[in-house]
Amino acid sequence: MTKKSILGAIIVVVIAGGVALFFWHAHEEFSGDEMMEHPVIPPASLTATSTQATTASQNDLSDALRQEAMRILAEPFSPAAGTSDADKTLAEQKIKDASDMLRANYNYANPWYDIGAYRKMVGDFQGAIDAWSFVERIRPDDYIAPNNLGDLYAFTLHDYANGEAEFLKSIANEPTNVNAYMQLVTIYEHLDTAKAGQVPALLKKGLAANPKNKNLLITLGQYYESTGDMASAKTYLEQALQLDPSNTDLQQEIQALGK
Repeated sequence: MTKKSILGAIIVVVIAGGVALFFWHAHEEFSGDEMMEHPVIPPASLTATSTQATTASQNDLSDALRQEAMRILAEPFSPAAGTSDADKTLAEQKIKDASDMLRANYNYANPWYDIGAYRKMVGDFQGAIDAWSFVERIRPDDYIAPNNLGDLYAFTLHDYANGEAEFLKSIANEPTNVNAYMQLVTIYEHLDTAKAGQVPALLKKGLAANPKNKNLLITLGQYYESTGDMASAKTYLEQALQLDPSNTDLQQEIQALGK
């Protein structure tokens, strides 16, 4: 039986065999009244002291992040042996363009995505890790950078532990990221097979956040089929068929399970 490897509703850009995910984020801001119905107002003296301490702390963090950003941007362009001249030229220019923007203001996620993608494209994997890890620092709730890191660690560097950790982080930040669930299934079933037993719980978690996702339903049904639990397999495959009634392959697969 052929497993179906399907990416979810995610924008995917394929660059010379590598996959990078690019998204533009829209952030919602909430006023204090929305966050707290009856805010407690501290004395003015305490407020001033607290504000000064917070500002100093924020400035220290900002300076540290800026220094780290400049260090990453100063990393030499290091394409791997065998990279084509065309890929080198393209990547070098794209990295320069993104770096110029970030030197003016390091606090943008999208140029860091680009740097990571093009460094990965030319085989500079540490450079890609540094760029995407920096996004995790400036956007702790971001799910794209950990998704990209999970892909790089697991499927390029064969570091399954870090790959798993990054995909789980992506899911924690965005439970509707179907791609991360599917990639974790690939790790558990084919690469780090000692964890294959975690597949059902993982997919059920994915379905809780994406209850009408056909791909998660099919994958869970096929998992149960592979373990001999035909009743459970039929349950999930039939749910998938309800979402895609004209899928003849799925119809035949269900019929093959018997009554």
